[in-house]
Amino acid sequence: MPESFNQFRGSLMMHLKGIVEEKQLWEICVKRTDDAFGFATGALFISRVFDRKSQEKIKHIVEEIRLAFIETLP
Repeated sequence: MPESFNQFRGSLMMHLKGIVEEKQLWEICVKRTDDAFGFATGALFISRVFDRKSQEKIKHIVEEIRLAFIETLP
């Protein structure tokens, strides 16, 4: 977006939420990409960083947490 849009957005955020955004353009791009495609980018990250064995361990841990949550829910 043009700089004029970013300036307007900054003023709007200050007025609506009382916050000042002083983020770099790359940080804004990463956040918006993650907001729009979070699961997809997360899956790409996991597939590139963790090997298959580590992924299986994490799936097991998450399943154990999920089951423990269901047991304690009532």
